Amino acid sequence: MARRGVDVLLLDRYAFPRDKVCGDFVGPIAMRELDGLGVGALPDYRRSTAVTHASLFLDGRKLITGPFPRVAGLPPYGRVVPRLELDAWLVDGARSSGARFLAPANVGAWSAARNRVRITLSDSTEFRARLLIGADGSNSLVARQLRGGVPPPRDRLLAMRAYFRGVLGPRRRAEIYFSGESFPGYYWLFPVRGSEANIGIGMVQDAFPPAAHLRVLLERLIDRDPALRRRLGGAVRTSKIVGATLTTYNPSLPLTGRGVMLVGDAAGLINPLNGEGIQNALLSGRWAADAAMTALEPGGGSESLLAYADRVERALRFDMEIARWLVRLISNRALNDVWLEFLRIITTRARSDPRYAEITGGVLAGTLPVGTVTSGPVLAGTLEQALAAAGIKEPSQVLEPEFAGRLARRTARVAAVALRQTGGDPRPLLRWAGSAVLDFAQLAERVRPRA
Repeated sequence: MARRGVDVLLLDRYAFPRDKVCGDFVGPIAMRELDGLGVGALPDYRRSTAVTHASLFLDGRKLITGPFPRVAGLPPYGRVVPRLELDAWLVDGARSSGARFLAPANVGAWSAARNRVRITLSDSTEFRARLLIGADGSNSLVARQLRGGVPPPRDRLLAMRAYFRGVLGPRRRAEIYFSGESFPGYYWLFPVRGSEANIGIGMVQDAFPPAAHLRVLLERLIDRDPALRRRLGGAVRTSKIVGATLTTYNPSLPLTGRGVMLVGDAAGLINPLNGEGIQNALLSGRWAADAAMTALEPGGGSESLLAYADRVERALRFDMEIARWLVRLISNRALNDVWLEFLRIITTRARSDPRYAEITGGVLAGTLPVGTVTSGPVLAGTLEQALAAAGIKEPSQVLEPEFAGRLARRTARVAAVALRQTGGDPRPLLRWAGSAVLDFAQLAERVRPRA
């Protein structure tokens, strides 16, 4: 916007450079957006670690390793860039384009009247603008005022991370770890530079039964997970373990108001399936800038801001809704044995089916839409592998009494374990089941992919 002659003022609560809790992974689509902003040409950016492969582990055992999926028009790799550096480059780019930057500047309130938005800082300094774009993160004050409160726990993820030096193993391979303790969530190792790595954990806030405190859990997993221990060896932690609360997508909440747009984490555009937010933050920022330019033209107005909200919905809603439902489904930790068995089924299929691996890997990496998992090859491949895991070689076997008996016994064992997890009280399980069915019905009714 500044490049196109608009008077832009950036306000940030903290002086730069400043750190931010993040896994630091920049996926291929985010890399493309950064290229458009000029960040991709920076020498320091080009020296950042390029991640070409990823491995998945479950309870310390490797499930699969593979290269990043190839998607036309995108690089076949990602990068790991600490937010301390990436965010500073973005601010420097905005300033060099003509934007003004004020920090630290703690916004205390805003209000819209007629064709102006008034922004008041905590020290009572006031600014007036024609448009306000809220890019102030998951705990956004702009969003809280626009939406009338804080996000509900169901729309929240929790994350913690720390940096380590002296990490062993491949420097171009990211590692994702799952365990019964950490699910529904995962912990990660992303190589930063040299022997440094970002190690962290993310989990659904509203899971039940509740998991251990996330900091305690991360420390325990670092100490006990054999696959992670092999990478850490004698590595030394070089930072504090710091955490953040992340807001995911809720289609019932507005993205725009009079003179106001929300982007990125403030809009809840974090992918609930993998916790990645940089990609959608960059995309929505560009879309909001386009809408703002139209709104600032003579005769422009609120319709332009609504066009931004519509663009977000068209591009992201279908995927976000599916991801949201899947995460809510697996939030029942009493059924972790079932969910982790499905993970084994998926990775087993991916090892023998390149097309299946390409699709599921692309969804995990953010290069393919989440809705792709509902495609025929994925659904058929998952069903076939699940039947094979159950000892079914021919589809007709599912009609035999022996299979029905085995299924009944397995269901009874799962139900007994789930009841023990909830202290023998079936009500949480019934509430979860009812909510899952209702959410799915609403998903089927509301969400339709649009061209």
